[in-house]
Amino acid sequence: GTEIHVPADSSEQELLFKIADEEGLYLNFLPPTTAKYEKAPVLLLICGGGWTVQSRSSILDMMKVLVSDLRAEGFAVVCADYRVVSDTNGVMVDQQVTDLMDALRYVVHYADILGIDPDKIATSGHSAGAHLAMMVAHAPQELFPSDTFQETYGVFACVPLAPRTNIHGSIRMYIAT
Repeated sequence: GTEIHVPADSSEQELLFKIADEEGLYLNFLPPTTAKYEKAPVLLLICGGGWTVQSRSSILDMMKVLVSDLRAEGFAVVCADYRVVSDTNGVMVDQQVTDLMDALRYVVHYADILGIDPDKIATSGHSAGAHLAMMVAHAPQELFPSDTFQETYGVFACVPLAPRTNIHGSIRMYIAT
């Protein structure tokens, strides 16, 4: 069977953090390029895609200057997969929130190996990822329980990157950027 990855150290790496519906969910861990803190604060960066597609590489490419600048300022950056919604798979947005919270629970579980501060988490995302970033930042963690990791984390900032998000074409949520 497939095993959840245990990070070897705080190097840049792709890690399997969860298996959901027989699908492996991975995250990119990008450590600081300049050590400025004993324990690095973390940015969880979440891609958009209308909740129906997601690509870690797309958001990392879109935000490459920000990611580079933050890493130079002592931040670690995490970009994680989440299950997507489709007409046939039964996945709902709450499962996406759980997947992303599980990515944070995973890195917090291995905080000593990764050199991160579990109480200094920031979330950000584009479009549907902005919605998910706000949910991960503000929803009570106990409402989205994990089967694997029970750790909690502290969020100090949420920066949604979407001026307007359309939900199913009928409800509009305006988000200040």
